[in-house]
Amino acid sequence: MTRTAATAGATAAAWPPAVALWLLALAVMAAFQLWRGAVIDGIVFAALTLGLVVERAVRMRRAGAADAAPASAAPPRAPQLALVVVAAVGAGLALVLAPRTGPASIALVVALGLAALALAWRGAPETPRRSPRAQHRSRVVWASLGVALCLWEAAAYVLSVTVPRGWIGFPTVSLLLEPVVELDAGRAVLVGAWLTVGVWLVAGARRRRW
Repeated sequence: MTRTAATAGATAAAWPPAVALWLLALAVMAAFQLWRGAVIDGIVFAALTLGLVVERAVRMRRAGAADAAPASAAPPRAPQLALVVVAAVGAGLALVLAPRTGPASIALVVALGLAALALAWRGAPETPRRSPRAQHRSRVVWASLGVALCLWEAAAYVLSVTVPRGWIGFPTVSLLLEPVVELDAGRAVLVGAWLTVGVWLVAGARRRRW
C-alpha cells in the first residue's frame, strides 16, 4: 500500500460519514442558537463541535503510534455502578431542593454532563461486545430521537415568533413540562427519571460499546 493510500484510509477511518453528519448537526444547532439570540446555548454547541473536531484530529495522528504499541492486557474499566448511583442520588436531591433556575442548579447540571462525558468517553478502539446489527439499531434509535426533538424545538420556535400567539399553539418541550416541574413531586419524578437513564447509559457504556 502506498503512503497516499494509507493516509486516505486513515482519514476515512477517522472521519466516517456518521461522524461527519453529527458534526454537521452540532454546527447547525450552534448556528441556530446564535441566530435566535441564545448566545450561551450557541457557545455550548460550538464548543462541542470544536471539541469533537480536535479529538478526531488527535486520534487520527495517534492512530499509527497506537497500532505499533503493544496491546494492554487490562481493558479499560467501566465506572463502578455503586459510585455512579451514589453520585446520581446526591445530585438528584440537590437538583430537587435547589432553586430550579438558580446558579447552583445550572452549575450542577453542567458538572453532571461533563462527568458523564468523561466516564463514557471511549479511548482506544475495542472489539465490540454487541453485534453490528444491534449497534446499528441503537444508533438509529438514538439519532432518530435526537433529530425529532431538535426539529420539534426548531419548528416550535420559528412558529412562536412568526404566528400570533404561536407559543400557545406550538409549545416547546420546556413549555409543555413547565406545569409539571412547578410541582415538587413532578420535579422529583422528572429528575429521578432523567438521572436513572443517565446512570444506565454511563455505567454500561464501555460494556455495551455503542
